[in-house]
Amino acid sequence: MEMSENNVEFKEPGCLTTWIKYLLYVQVAIALIAIGSNLMEYQLLTDFQNGVYFNQEMAVADAEANDKRQQIIAFSYLAVFIISGILILKWIYQSNQNARYLGAKDMTFTPAWSIGFYFIPIVSLWKPYQAMKEIWQASQNPNNWQLEKAGPILGIWWFFWIANSVVGPVSYTHL
Repeated sequence: MEMSENNVEFKEPGCLTTWIKYLLYVQVAIALIAIGSNLMEYQLLTDFQNGVYFNQEMAVADAEANDKRQQIIAFSYLAVFIISGILILKWIYQSNQNARYLGAKDMTFTPAWSIGFYFIPIVSLWKPYQAMKEIWQASQNPNNWQLEKAGPILGIWWFFWIANSVVGPVSYTHL
């Protein structure tokens, strides 16, 4: 369903883009901290296995400190992930609206479906990419967007999105 032109309003994406960029940096930083924390946990488990601890109270204290650290990191990552995810979806929605405001006609994906497809199993494997490609094209040349080619970065982004969707959950499970 096509949006009517009178409902579309251009929204400057600069501030939202800046927030997203910083939150993504924070995600990377927390992920690196998590790697270090996981290595510390591995060392703790190795110490347990090798009988390094002669005192059970000290072993329990170190285990509890490890668990607390891991929880703080996990909840921090989750909070930043959710906030950045919401802002990214808002950015996608606004980008679709802005392309329409700038004159793009006959776009296949509405602003709502541009983000809605991320939440539908199976369809989420290709429809979000198509929606982002359309937004990219319409943003480059709103009057003849169908003739535009999407930049190669879009395919690279989608590859990493799918790879992270597969590898990400596996990397955060404890064996």
